[in-house]
Amino acid sequence: FDLVQGLRKRLTVITDLGLDHTATLGETLDEIAWHKAGIMEPGVPCVAVEGPGFPVVEREARALGVPLYGVRPERLLVDVAPASPAGTRDVVLRLPHLGDIPMRLPGAAAFQVRNAAVAAAALDRMAADGAAVTAAQIAEGFARARYPGRFEQVQVRPRVILDGAHNHQKMSGLLEAVLALDGDGPLVVLAAFSGARTPGPLLAALSGPATALVATRLDLHGKATVPAGDIADAARGLGLPARVVADPMDALDAALDAAGPDGTVLVTGSLYLVGRVRNRWHPWEDVLTRGTSWPT
Repeated sequence: FDLVQGLRKRLTVITDLGLDHTATLGETLDEIAWHKAGIMEPGVPCVAVEGPGFPVVEREARALGVPLYGVRPERLLVDVAPASPAGTRDVVLRLPHLGDIPMRLPGAAAFQVRNAAVAAAALDRMAADGAAVTAAQIAEGFARARYPGRFEQVQVRPRVILDGAHNHQKMSGLLEAVLALDGDGPLVVLAAFSGARTPGPLLAALSGPATALVATRLDLHGKATVPAGDIADAARGLGLPARVVADPMDALDAALDAAGPDGTVLVTGSLYLVGRVRNRWHPWEDVLTRGTSWPT
């Protein structure tokens, strides 16, 4: 078995860029784009979103001899139905090679629809290059796709949504998805942050629709975390009532109580936090032994 041959890429994909991990990737989107372009390989096609940083990707593609295919996801979406009560969304994508594909997406958030369009464009490129990928397979694959911890609803009353948004771009997309939800009950945010993040700018997007915030603590080995008190102070500075509950599971209970049966609890800020509280509904022991993220 030739390991190099076995790992050879058929296609690479570069999605929307955002300011994150700036200590290592750079302070600008162009710098981050340069690092992301490192996934490209000479002669291997690349599908990349035509957005901030795309000219840098174009430059690197020319230097490497990479066939580059720019994509604008919004132009592929020829029909987007309203979200269903079950949280799905029907869309029609118009792909350059495979044509129109009606699909039912299990996630109804606008950022999930956009991401699906980018992924479908990548599959369409592979099909155009001879891969055995059909429109029916793409539609079936998306209908069955599930992503734990990304706008994942795990409870109905009160509604509990888990989303590991941890930068401004992701928080903005999360806000758009939250505002599209039905219901007018309280919106309580349960938040924790890892790394050297400044909580104020991240919480600003959610401070308008949210009615309260519960800040909690993450105990991570070898990784910095934002003190829960700093998160609560930042929320109060935005006019959002906040309290600190140190243990994440106790904080979850506090958020559920504050939301009441008709409200919504949004768990966000860190995938580490999402993974911790998700254990309430999907115990990690069952996830491991059953080999699925949805054992229950």
